[in-house]
Amino acid sequence: MTQRDYTKFIRDSEDGPRLHVKLVPRKAYVEMVNRWRSRRDVIETIAEEGHWLWDLRELEQQALAEGREVTYAELAEEVAGEMDDREWWKTIAAFEEHLITHFPSDPESWADVLDPVYDLQEQEGWKPRQ
Repeated sequence: MTQRDYTKFIRDSEDGPRLHVKLVPRKAYVEMVNRWRSRRDVIETIAEEGHWLWDLRELEQQALAEGREVTYAELAEEVAGEMDDREWWKTIAAFEEHLITHFPSDPESWADVLDPVYDLQEQEGWKPRQ
């Protein structure tokens, strides 16, 4: 088993350590963002910051009352689907920023997505992939 140093995907910035997005091919990055957007704790943080947590919780209560079996992420998508384009893009950007800033705290948790990327970077040299 190859030992990988996932901190190679982290760059320092004025705001602290961040995921170096350009080192991750778009397909892998989109998978990471989508996975991040499905976490309840992340959804609630972004929803609270975006002032739509109340709507999300109301929708959750409605779904429970109706006996609908949906995930919290699906409910969040329903709320986002009601947003105008500007708010929708702002919400997606918030999820991305949240991932980028939280990645350095546990980069190993992304091993299943990043292992092939890591191996490619090691083979061909660490360079932008987007």
